[in-house]
Amino acid sequence: MVNETVIFADVEDPLCAAANHAVLANEFVWNLLRENKGLGSLSEHRITAACSVLETAETAALEARDTYYAAFAQNDAAAFGNAEPAPAVSSHQQDALNSAAGQAELLYLAAKSLQDEHERAAMTEGVFQLLTMLKEAGR
Repeated sequence: MVNETVIFADVEDPLCAAANHAVLANEFVWNLLRENKGLGSLSEHRITAACSVLETAETAALEARDTYYAAFAQNDAAAFGNAEPAPAVSSHQQDALNSAAGQAELLYLAAKSLQDEHERAAMTEGVFQLLTMLKEAGR
């Protein structure tokens, strides 16, 4: 078994990137909805459903990021003798990451049903990158 030192940046970088991508993807979908108001109710319902799914993924990613920052602050305080070491919060982070990944997978499926080829490609590529980062952050 290999003993590997994990530093906070190993967790912080992919976690913050996933949260940032979720926020950007959510803004993209809302802009898509605003730009395509005249498409018809079925397309609008699909985009609205994608917005709802993405908001849940965004919330989960941001909660995971906030939990990470809280754990960092607790561990930082513990390192300087100011507090007790934090109990394992990784299960909370893992649950939030799993929830975000599940919501992103649903969004990926919804994005594949977009009619416009360029929008479909942009959405599926962006959501795929988000999924990859969430899975990397969950390791």
